[in-house]
This record gives sequence, structure tokens and C-alpha cells, in this order.
Amino acid sequence: EQDEVAILALVDAVALEARGGTMIFPVGSTETERPESRVAQQLSLAIMDKESAPVSITAAEVKTWDASTNGKLEIPLRVTRRGDFNAKLKLKPLGPGVAEALKEFEIEPGATNAVLKLDLAALKLSPGRHVFAVQGQTTGKYRNNPEAASEAEAVAKKTAADASEATAATKKAVSELERTSKVAAESEAAAKSAQEKLAAAKAAAEKAPEDAKAKAELEEAVKAERDVTAKAKAATAGKAAAENAKALAEDRAKKAEATMAEAAKRAKELVEKAKARDLSFQITSPPIAVNVQAVPEKPAVQASGK
Repeated sequence: EQDEVAILALVDAVALEARGGTMIFPVGSTETERPESRVAQQLSLAIMDKESAPVSITAAEVKTWDASTNGKLEIPLRVTRRGDFNAKLKLKPLGPGVAEALKEFEIEPGATNAVLKLDLAALKLSPGRHVFAVQGQTTGKYRNNPEAASEAEAVAKKTAADASEATAATKKAVSELERTSKVAAESEAAAKSAQEKLAAAKAAAEKAPEDAKAKAELEEAVKAERDVTAKAKAATAGKAAAENAKALAEDRAKKAEATMAEAAKRAKELVEKAKARDLSFQITSPPIAVNVQAVPEKPAVQASGK
């Protein structure tokens, strides 16, 4: 027991760094071509919930299957087909034992059920837990993540509507600036005219200080100049606000146009990528565990003597 504890402590203390690997190029059939691999600098893994394998094969039940060393085992398989992958499937069992005993079998077009048959006596497996799988290759029409293409098209449509609204808002801001500019120009002209009239009234009043009419005209000119100047200031402020609104609207429109262009480009790429194309797909089932049990030996029969 002390030795076991020491070994376990040593194992815990040792850390080993594993390197990832990748295939150099795919092969059409492992029966006729040897796949070659190489060590990779890094191992990348991507997980997404928007796309599933065109075809998947699993055991009908997730469990450890029991068999005897001289028995035969039939494991029901569930075949899930997606999209246009309904062709006949030719599957090769993978696992331990005599290779010749792992017989290929076929699944009819469109079928969703099959049976993996294992002859344990022919495989010549020793008692214990063994792992099998099935592997095959099929062809069909494949679409790469059509949901993403649909979503991208919806986004492109929304950004186009936003850009259209921003353009309309810019046109409205330009029109408002033109209106306020006209009002400001007219107000400035009116203010200048009122100032000139005020100057003339002041001069007349100074020449005839006792003239009641000159005094009245001066008072009227002062009031008119004050009112017109106030209107001119308001018009100038309105013009400045319109200029600011126009600048903001143009900036928003520019950004909306850029967003629309990017969304349209993205949608076009995904729609092109999602077009149906012929694909050769290799299927490998998850591991299927089999517990092989030894056949109990029959007790020897002793011959009775007289």
C-alpha cells in the first residue's frame, strides 16, 4: 500500500504537455489510402449551436453492452439524417480483435436504423471492456449554416431601412437650414434697416429737441430697432442650431451607409456560402463500449467405474 501511495504521489507531481495533431490532407477511403498526420503548433476548437453534422450515427442506447467471448452481439444503431444526405451508407466497424471479423455492412437510402453485428468468437477478444465504433462516408447536398445567412439578410434589410431614414433626416435638416438661413438673412437686413432709421430719427431729434413729432418718431424707431434686433438674434441662433443638426444628421447618415454596406457585404458572403453544394462527409459514431465476459468452464464429467 505504501508503494502504491508513493507511485500515485509521483504521478500527481508530474505534468506532461501534449501537442495537438492534424491531418495533412483527407483521403477518400482509409481502405485504399493511408491518412497522414502531423504535429500542430496549436489546437483550435470551435463550438456552435447553429449547425449539425449532415449525418450522425449512435447506438440506440447509451450503455455498456454485455457479451460472452464465444457469443454474438447485435447493437441497434440510430441514424440521423439532415438536409439532403439520404444516400446509401456503407459502414466499417472499428475496434479490437481480428480485423477480418469486422465486417462492413450497408444502410439503405433514407434508412434511419441499422444493426452493428459483432461475432465475439471470430474477433477472439479476451474478457474485459472493449470499445468499438462505426465509420463510413457519404455524399449529399450541403448548405453551410443557412440560418446565419437568413439572419444576415434580415440585418442587411434593417440597416438599409436605417440608412434610408438617416438620408431622409439629412434632407430634412438641409431644408431646415435653408429656411433658417433665409429667415436669418431677412432678419439681418431688417435689423440693419431699423438701425439706419433709428440713426436718422436720432439726428432729427437732435436738430429739433422741442419738436414733439421728432420725439415720437425717435421713440418708435428705438422700439422697432429693439424688436427687430431681438428677432435677428433669434434667427441667427436658429440658423446655428440648424447647421449643427445638419452636421449631426450627415454624420449619422454616413455611419448608417457604412453599416448598411458592411451588412450587405456580410449577407452576400453568407448567402453565397450557404448555397447547396456537393459534399463528401465522413461519419464516425461515438464510442460503443462492450463488456466481454469469459464463458464459465463446464465441470469435467468423471467416468464411473464398477
